Amino acid sequence: MKKQIFLTAFISTSLMTAFSYLIASKQKKKFEEPEILGQLVHRLAPEIKKQNAMISGWLMHYSVGVAFVIIYELMFKKYNLKRNFITRFYIGVLSGVLSIAVWHAILKLHPNPPSLDLKKFYTVLMAAHIVFGITAITSLNARKRRENEKAQLEYNRRFINAKAFL
Repeated sequence: MKKQIFLTAFISTSLMTAFSYLIASKQKKKFEEPEILGQLVHRLAPEIKKQNAMISGWLMHYSVGVAFVIIYELMFKKYNLKRNFITRFYIGVLSGVLSIAVWHAILKLHPNPPSLDLKKFYTVLMAAHIVFGITAITSLNARKRRENEKAQLEYNRRFINAKAFL
């Protein structure tokens, strides 16, 4: 299970990040979350080498992805949510709202935040988190299906063995 959580987080965060980089490239704007995080770290602690600050930005970005996937898995277990597309979409939207709130607070509290087009940045964040939510839950669903199939195969094997014994 832990391996699946990390794999799901890696895939989902990577796809979300690629989406942000694509939009940033097309619009020639700064929307790359890991780089912005690294820039925030470097501006807050200039004694940290820029390269190390960028690495910390990437680590923070992927760590948040892991946290989101863990939360998704716990939500599905606790509330027995349907694992359909609408649920995936809405969880992505909720993740986007939470992400925008956190980014907004960070940028307002930071003593020297980078200059960003916040309206466009938040719009990209929302879309990127919808991509993240859909990808993460699709991956978690695939794992759940595999677990169910394994359980069914084990049940069938035991049933056949019991039948042969009789």
